[in-house]
Amino acid sequence: MPRKPLHAAFVAACLIALVGGAKTTRADDASSSPRVLVRSGGQVRKVLEELLPVFEKRTGVRVRYATGGSGEMLTAALTNRDADLYVAADLRHVRRAEQQDAVAAKLPLATLHLAVVVKKGNPERIANLADLTRPGMRVYVEDPQGCQLGEATQRLLRKNDIGIAAPDVTMSGGPPTLRTFVRFLEAGQLDAAIVWDATARQLADKVDTVHIADAQGVAVNVVAVVFRFAPHREIAERLMVHLWGDGSRATWEHHGFRTARADGSSHSPLADAKLKRAAERMIRASRDVLAPVYAPLADQIVRELDLAEKTGIGIDIGSGPGDLIVELCGRTRLHWVNADINPYFFGHFLSLATRRGVGHRVSAICADARVLPFRDNYADVIVSRGSYHFWSDRKRGFAEIHRVLKPGGVAYIGRGFPKKLPVSVARQIRKKQGGRIKYDRKKEANDLRRMLDDIGIQGYRIHLPDPPNGDDMNYGVWVEFRKPATGSSR
Repeated sequence: MPRKPLHAAFVAACLIALVGGAKTTRADDASSSPRVLVRSGGQVRKVLEELLPVFEKRTGVRVRYATGGSGEMLTAALTNRDADLYVAADLRHVRRAEQQDAVAAKLPLATLHLAVVVKKGNPERIANLADLTRPGMRVYVEDPQGCQLGEATQRLLRKNDIGIAAPDVTMSGGPPTLRTFVRFLEAGQLDAAIVWDATARQLADKVDTVHIADAQGVAVNVVAVVFRFAPHREIAERLMVHLWGDGSRATWEHHGFRTARADGSSHSPLADAKLKRAAERMIRASRDVLAPVYAPLADQIVRELDLAEKTGIGIDIGSGPGDLIVELCGRTRLHWVNADINPYFFGHFLSLATRRGVGHRVSAICADARVLPFRDNYADVIVSRGSYHFWSDRKRGFAEIHRVLKPGGVAYIGRGFPKKLPVSVARQIRKKQGGRIKYDRKKEANDLRRMLDDIGIQGYRIHLPDPPNGDDMNYGVWVEFRKPATGSSR
C-alpha cells in the first residue's frame, strides 16, 4: 500500500516559528542612553543578534530584543504597547497590526523563498516538484492554516497544479519540528519536505537542498514595522532603515535570506548611501524650492475630486518627504499612505506629520510603483506628483494603480504645478531649478493616452494647465481617471 504524504497538525510545527523558546536580551540598566525594544519572530533571531549590536555601537542607543513566535511577539507588543519595532516573516501578523491601526511605517527587509530538502545523497533522486507526487513518496508539507510556510507551500502547489493530500494520521504521534526534522529524513520516515530556503541553509550540513525553479515565484517578505505607539519612534525608524541597509545584506544572506530589491538592484552600502543622499536633496527641495506647490495642489485635488468629506484610504505614490500628504490630511478625512521606494524619507515624513498634528492619520511603506504592495481594490484615492516619469516601467505602474483602486476610486497622477499657482511663483521655482524642466508636454500627453488605451483604462482625462500670462511656463501634465463602480474598465 503506498505511503501517504505528511501534513503537520498544529502551528507549533511551523518551521518558521521558534528556534528554541522566547529569548530576551536587555541592555545594562545603569546606562542612561535611550533603550528601544525590538520584538521579532524566531526565524530572524540570528540576524538580529549580529545587526543590533552594530546599531548600538554606531548610535549609542541600547537595544533590548525579544524573540519567539511571530504571533506571540505581536500580541505582547499590542498588549503592553512597549515595543518600538517588530520584525516578522509571517505577514498575517503584520496585517493584524495594520487592522488595529498600530503601524506607522513598514519596510521589507529581505525575502524567504521555498526549497525542497531531502536526505543526504538524495537517494530518491528528487529533481522537481512533480517527483514529490510519485507513488510511495513521503513528503512533509506544512498546514496552510498553521503559518505562512503552509500558505506559501499551497500557493506553490496550486501554481504548478500539484496536489499533496493530507494524511489520516501524523508521524510518530506528532508533526516534525526543526529539532526532529533531520532525524525523520535520516530514518527514512520522510523522503522530502518543502521548507523555507533559510531553513534549508541552516540544515545544509545535515540535508541536501533541491532548488526548484518553479519555487522562485512564491516568496514572502520579512517585514519591519514601526509601531504608532512606539516609545522611541524616531529611533525605531532609524533602526528599521539600519536593518534594511547600511551593509546589512551580507548578514541576511549569510543566514539564508535574500535581499534583492523589487527593481533587481543590489542591496548594498553603496546603493544605500545613494538613496540617502537623494532623500536629503529632495527634503531640502521640499522645504525651499517646491514649498509653494503643495498647499494649492492639495486644494485643487480635494476640490476637483470631491474629497473633502471622503473617508477611507488614500495613497501618494512617490510622496518622498510627504508634504503633499500632510496638506491633504488637513483637507480630507482619509488615512494617507506614503508609498515611496526610498525609505530614507520616512523618518522626516512621520516627524513632519506629527508636528503638523496628523501623525495618527498617516503611515509609510517602501513600495515600487511597478509592484505595489497592496491588495486588489484597496484604496479610495491614489495621487502622485513628480514621480511617474521616473518609473522604469510607466505602463506597469499605471496598471498597478488601476488594480489597487477600489471600484469607484479615483486617481490623479502627474508632474508639474497646480492650476492656480501664480505664474510669478512658478517662474521663481523654475529659476531655482536652473531651467532644467524641459520636455514637450503635448507629446507627453499623447504618450500617456496611448499607454492608457493600451492598458484598457477608460474614461480618463488629460489635464494640461495653462494659466493666463503663462505662455512661457510649463505647468506639466496630469492624468485623472476613475475605476468603474462595477466590474473592470477592461
